Amino acid sequence: MAVRVLNVESESVMNRGRLFLVSCFLAAGWPAVAENDTLARNLVATCANCHGTNGHAVKSSGMEALAGAEAVKMLQKLQEFKSGVRPATVMQQIVKGYTDEEIELIVGYLARQKQAGRRSGARMTEDGDD
Repeated sequence: MAVRVLNVESESVMNRGRLFLVSCFLAAGWPAVAENDTLARNLVATCANCHGTNGHAVKSSGMEALAGAEAVKMLQKLQEFKSGVRPATVMQQIVKGYTDEEIELIVGYLARQKQAGRRSGARMTEDGDD
């Protein structure tokens, strides 16, 4: 039985590499091979219980709206939940159920959604507020 020793530095380099690749896909408009809106929409439907339909959280819910959020930041957060680096109540368990490809579909779909009630040019901050 092989034992894998985790090297935090190499894990960080791998995550940065993945983020770079996703950034390239986003800049290219997501290649047709990676894009399957029906599958992405179906995967995102599981987020609706907490984050609202298509990532449009109910304002008074206290949950982060995901619609129109920056894909690279969203992907990084999901990877951190999956690896256990980012603490949360249930997100670590939820995201572990997805493959990396499914996570990329989810992130791409949510990033393409229009942000409800946001000013043109407004950006999401680290905690989800303008």
